[in-house]
Amino acid sequence: MTAGDPQGLIGSHNFIESDSSNTRDDIYVTGNNHKLNMDNFMSWYNMSTDGTFDMDLMAKRAKLRFDQTVQSNPNFYYGPVTGLIARNAGYIFPARLFRNYSQDEPNGVLTKEHIRIFYGIYGEEGNFTYREGWERIPDNWYKTPVDFGLVQLNLDIIDWLSKYPELGSIGGNTGTVNSFAGVDLGNLTGGVFNLGNLLEGNNLLCLAFEVLKFAGPNALSGLFKSVAEPLEFITNALSVPLLNVTCPAFKDLQMGGKPFWEVMQNDFPGAMKSGGAF
Repeated sequence: MTAGDPQGLIGSHNFIESDSSNTRDDIYVTGNNHKLNMDNFMSWYNMSTDGTFDMDLMAKRAKLRFDQTVQSNPNFYYGPVTGLIARNAGYIFPARLFRNYSQDEPNGVLTKEHIRIFYGIYGEEGNFTYREGWERIPDNWYKTPVDFGLVQLNLDIIDWLSKYPELGSIGGNTGTVNSFAGVDLGNLTGGVFNLGNLLEGNNLLCLAFEVLKFAGPNALSGLFKSVAEPLEFITNALSVPLLNVTCPAFKDLQMGGKPFWEVMQNDFPGAMKSGGAF
């Protein structure tokens, strides 16, 4: 289901598509955020010494790419939803959902062969070729028998943030490489959250929901031709006890008396260029 008329992957930058991808370039570095970068893929591929990719390896990969992006993209932006949630989910989803849950591997296993096929990589090691559009599901592959939802995603992100706190940063580079500046979470949320209690219970999801609710009218206007339907969808979703999530009371998300998305766009050129500060 889409809430309105989507503008595609490039048009959704800093919403569902973000900087610091596992295998893709940043749009404001190369101008292409959809085609696989073979160097990025091989760097990830070669991280596995036993031929498999578990959650610990994927967490290390997410941290490595975060550091590389700080060092290479002057417009790197890592927002409270697009970075903290969506970007990290881009590493968690393959780790969880690309596993083969066969009878021999009931807990699932993700191998080098699996990621080659999923990502459209063909040929023998040492002579790989990327075939854009040839990505597919491997033969004799079985999906997870248990649905993967927001609850599990929340738990996985919390686990990763406890190991690599950088992945919980909110902020970005300020126009030059290695200039990453973080936003005080307590200031953003009026003291409701800090980096410590963000990892407790459902607080991570609560923050994401509140950002979507307060920033929705401003940010969604650039993503959809008509904001009426998506705003109604978000408002209705956030007005019911979603997954029985109990969230603390929020005031409007402001920083220095201004809406947070305005401050983020003023401080971080990556947010300004995309027109969104999710």
